[in-house]
Amino acid sequence: MLRRTFMTMPIGLALVPKRLFAGLADLVQLTPEILEQIGDEMLPATNKYKPAEHYDRLLVSVNTLGVHTVGELRKIVTDQLEKVLEVDRGIGGGGSNPEIPPHIYRRRKQDNVFFLHMGLIRQCIYRVVHRMEIEEAMEIHAEIHQRHTF
Repeated sequence: MLRRTFMTMPIGLALVPKRLFAGLADLVQLTPEILEQIGDEMLPATNKYKPAEHYDRLLVSVNTLGVHTVGELRKIVTDQLEKVLEVDRGIGGGGSNPEIPPHIYRRRKQDNVFFLHMGLIRQCIYRVVHRMEIEEAMEIHAEIHQRHTF
């Protein structure tokens, strides 16, 4: 019985009740690795750019927009993803994305997707933090990207 109510935290600090562990996980600060994990868990696989996306760049954007913890990001993505995916499917075959090489873009166009995982996360945040529509949010993203050279 004890095993069902307690679990070891990944960082190995102590045995913590599951309900407390879940709350602590929401307070964890975002890192590029955690952003990728959240994307893999919550977002459609067809939107992920392989071999890899630039989660270090995404972290700068996310933090600039005021989102710093796992819990904040999960709540925003959960609340906004359906609306953002509708827009993604609408743009899908007709948009262009400079972060994607042309040969990959052709395959994404066939799958009728536009945004990378990074873009889906950004769009979810823009909708909540700034109550922005997609077009306005993309302009803000371009400004953030110009300020931070990678």
